Amino acid sequence: MKKLIGIMLTLLMSLGFVFCMACGQNGGTGGGTADDPYAHIPAEYRFKLPVEEYEPDRVCGDTSTGEACAYRSSKTEFDKNDVTLSFYFGTYFVYDDAQTQLERSPFRDYPFLDLYCKAYKPVGTLFEQTGEHFIKRNNGRYISEHYDKYKAIFVCNSHWQLTEIIFNTKEVIKIPAELFTESEGFISFQIRAPHLLDENNIQTFNSVIINYRLEEDKVIIQDDMKIQY
Repeated sequence: MKKLIGIMLTLLMSLGFVFCMACGQNGGTGGGTADDPYAHIPAEYRFKLPVEEYEPDRVCGDTSTGEACAYRSSKTEFDKNDVTLSFYFGTYFVYDDAQTQLERSPFRDYPFLDLYCKAYKPVGTLFEQTGEHFIKRNNGRYISEHYDKYKAIFVCNSHWQLTEIIFNTKEVIKIPAELFTESEGFISFQIRAPHLLDENNIQTFNSVIINYRLEEDKVIIQDDMKIQY
């Protein structure tokens, strides 16, 4: 009986180890510590998430994939002609092997990514687009060739709850002054890519919202950091 209990405990410990490795194993953890395996990654690339106990929509540790997009700023008030923020985006896979991910998710191997800013104003309970700005095109396939560039690490705690997202890609973007036309509204920073069954169909697959208000020539944003996943 004692031998059977020992075997069962060993199996449970092994399973626990596998699940822990599944959550955040994309990290390349060299240089970290036991308490924080990602300590070597600059803080600007790390986004902590508030987590309620057993919050169901923040669970990780399975074999799913995910996208994340975020912005960060050292301030919340800008001159209208110099609204410059750092944007981050990436994709999470449980496994590191890009070719394996390509085989598992063939409809996510985009040949390029387009970055956009779009401006909106509130109209009743809806929103109306007031402007658009193309930022740049990032060439190189999303998964197969440049997976290291676009990958994000989803970190979870012992309850498999998502507690942090760590990015590998950052773009410093100056939002054009002509997008700030309303006394209040929001800017949507968007990642767009072609549908793989129709290359002429460019679709938004991830975005993050920047709420702002305009006071004369000053733009005030609501948060100095926000993340969407």
